[in-house]
Amino acid sequence: MWHSRFHYEQAWDDDEECKSMVKDCWTVGRPNQLLAHLVGSFDRCGQKLAGWNQTKQKLTKQKVKNLKAQVESLSSSTEPQNWKLLSRVERELNCHLAKEEAFWRQRSRALWCKNGDQNTKVLSSASI
Repeated sequence: MWHSRFHYEQAWDDDEECKSMVKDCWTVGRPNQLLAHLVGSFDRCGQKLAGWNQTKQKLTKQKVKNLKAQVESLSSSTEPQNWKLLSRVERELNCHLAKEEAFWRQRSRALWCKNGDQNTKVLSSASI
């Protein structure tokens, strides 16, 4: 069972591996027992996505680190053929950074909704 509430991340939307995993989770089970099928599918899907997400985040962090190193290396080059490569690497890096930004934007919105901010604290009866 879950130790915390499962959250589907918007950053996963365009990932084919994620789509395939969700589809596979929903085709397994007993569709003739609707409630059991739904609960089982949600559980399977959540567990698989949570594990996949951890692995994917590690790989993405390493990929971003490598792409930044490539950009730095190619930026100092004066070779014209490296300019096209630099442009491609920068586009790929920007794509990864945009996904990371979407992830954190969604996460920060969820935290703000849960905890509020300094201006929305509830006054206790002792302070009134």
